[in-house]
Amino acid sequence: MAMQSGANLEEVDRGGFTAATWAAHKNQGECLSLLIQAGANMDHTNDDGWTPMMMAVTHGRSAALSALIQGGANLDARDPWERTAAIWAAALAEAECLSMLIQAGCNLNAKDSDGLTAAMCAAAGGHGGCLSVLMDAGADLRVKAKDGRTAEKLAAANGRGHCVAAIVAERERRALSALVAKPVRGRRGLRM
Repeated sequence: MAMQSGANLEEVDRGGFTAATWAAHKNQGECLSLLIQAGANMDHTNDDGWTPMMMAVTHGRSAALSALIQGGANLDARDPWERTAAIWAAALAEAECLSMLIQAGCNLNAKDSDGLTAAMCAAAGGHGGCLSVLMDAGADLRVKAKDGRTAEKLAAANGRGHCVAAIVAERERRALSALVAKPVRGRRGLRM
């Protein structure tokens, strides 16, 4: 077998793709697992600065993503624009991949070079499913991008009323939860 005979697992083609990059792009989870076992670098970046994980996420390749997560690929690797796989998943409405990344422990509030988070990208794009996944996981909706806008403002600016409504409802839910948990005169808050 080629891997046993010392084949170069990091050999790249003209686009800087390794066998692992191609396997991620084509959703070949079993092949990725074999490459991981053989010692392939799961954080190699192609000529565009993308890792196999970013390639899997941007194409909705959940089998490949699962293999990469199990193989220990860097959940928070950055591309040339400082975007993580989670930011890409939210921007491209890949809710299943985003959920997998969150369950694996990615940074929910990572910012790209413009200061945008996954929640901001989901809200701006009108991707309610991704926004819901992020809010349920506790993403910080108060974070501001470099231009000062929040997820709510980005949703409003792009005419994403359903996302604005979801953010407002989540903000109110969080405020109520904080009120209920707040100590009152030496005692815990309201009991329900």
